[in-house]
Amino acid sequence: MRYAVLLVVFLATNVAFGGGSLSMRLVEASNAGSGVDSHLRDVASALKGQLPFNSYRLLSSGGASLPAGNTKTSLSGYSVTCNGPQNALKITISHGKRTLVSTTASLRNGRPILLGGFPSNGGKLIIVFVAR
Repeated sequence: MRYAVLLVVFLATNVAFGGGSLSMRLVEASNAGSGVDSHLRDVASALKGQLPFNSYRLLSSGGASLPAGNTKTSLSGYSVTCNGPQNALKITISHGKRTLVSTTASLRNGRPILLGGFPSNGGKLIIVFVAR
């Protein structure tokens, strides 16, 4: 019986504090054309609801395990470093040697966070983060 209680506590801790995954997608948002890339359907409402563009195109994607341990991911020339647990994830986005964004975010499962706004061909580049 004691082992069953420990197993339940262990499983509950992993669900609440980590053991998940993080997806990262580099998106080009613009007014050239219209529509949402089929690979972005799960985050389409967040993109359309928060950004004033007509077209959303996936350029690159990557992922990391949570909690992240200084994990570096390359997304079409942008470097994303993630460190820490899902509820206090430190995210740094760089291009070349230049740091563009450095922030700490609390991610909830399935709820996208959008970071970026970097210029690109008349639009903006956005990185969409989703914890699962």
